[in-house]
Amino acid sequence: MDPLFWQAEARFDWARYVQEHGGVRSIRSRMDEYLLPCPDCGKLKLAVNVTKRAWRCFTCSEAGRDGASLVAKVEHIPWGQSLVRVLEGHRTSVGRTDKLEVTLAAEEEKPERRTFKPLAWPEGFRFLSGSEPLATCREMVQAALYCAERGLPEYVVQEMKLGVCVSGPFRGRLVFPCFDSGGRLIFY
Repeated sequence: MDPLFWQAEARFDWARYVQEHGGVRSIRSRMDEYLLPCPDCGKLKLAVNVTKRAWRCFTCSEAGRDGASLVAKVEHIPWGQSLVRVLEGHRTSVGRTDKLEVTLAAEEEKPERRTFKPLAWPEGFRFLSGSEPLATCREMVQAALYCAERGLPEYVVQEMKLGVCVSGPFRGRLVFPCFDSGGRLIFY
């Protein structure tokens, strides 16, 4: 980075900026730390330390140590535009920012975050524990016997949501589903 950027960055008032954007002083910290709602995850987990001039969102795991990255995160704009905003108030130390705006306008925006699509259950999947009686098909009886022979108690089968496929390409196979923290099926 250009040394002129760091001169303007040193004059950027973090405390004023955070307070203008709804920053709440953290009661746990003795330092000048504020909490902001994160525009990406929507939670009040964006911590900004104005003394150390650093920020971090504890949900998104994003962090930064300059004012431009903070402005980009809070206002949800590309980094180039946020850099121009940080430099605008300090034209005397930086010089002309209109040339900088043209250069940064050509900069590509970050791609949007991909949303997670939960996986579909395999064809013919049936839970081993549930309201359906085990004696409905041969595959379910065999899978239940297999679990019993291996010493898997019923509560483990229920908690892990084990099942068996009674039709399709996985017919007769015991299925161990894996879920994310939101309870969505990731893989099996």
